[in-house]
Amino acid sequence: MQKIGYTPRRFLKIGPVVFVLFLVLASLLAATLVIKSRFSDGGWHTLWSRTIGGYAIDYPAGWSFDMFAGGFHGDEQQVALLWRELPFPVIEIRRKEFHHPSLQDVSDWGRQRIAEQYMRPGFKYEIMPEETVVLGNNTVIMREYTIYAELSPPLQKKDAYIARADDGFVITLSARGDDYVEVEPLFDQVVATFRSLPSN
Repeated sequence: MQKIGYTPRRFLKIGPVVFVLFLVLASLLAATLVIKSRFSDGGWHTLWSRTIGGYAIDYPAGWSFDMFAGGFHGDEQQVALLWRELPFPVIEIRRKEFHHPSLQDVSDWGRQRIAEQYMRPGFKYEIMPEETVVLGNNTVIMREYTIYAELSPPLQKKDAYIARADDGFVITLSARGDDYVEVEPLFDQVVATFRSLPSN
């Protein structure tokens, strides 16, 4: 009687080849999944600003950025905007020239900006006490505050103040509700990556 299919002897010859091919395909699939997860879960990019302020800062994958040489929407001190989606959550970066400022000088400038922006009809704000922390290589003053506007949900904000030899930076997170709870720890990671670039 003629047997149909592979004989056991033939199977013994081809079995190891099939097994090796299976392992190779499984390894390729696993590597592809790892690469995808790295890009979707943990990928970060860098904003390099050599001509405007001489700094760099990292931001997570899935976010975008714009840089401004002459300010943004009438705010001449705003030099960059990071966003996951518009209008919120966003991270704004502002810069002001100083002569050897202290960290408190920059914090006072940030507090003044809040008052100037929101002490007008239709707005109220609540400011939490400031806190000095170390994030990465930066000693930073942090301040959280909430903006209340007519006919709008409360807007939660967090400022990070950084002083350098000849300027200061205010880095501001703006988000609402659950978005703020989700993004606020990530904001601290972004601020921790802020660094000065060597001058040419």
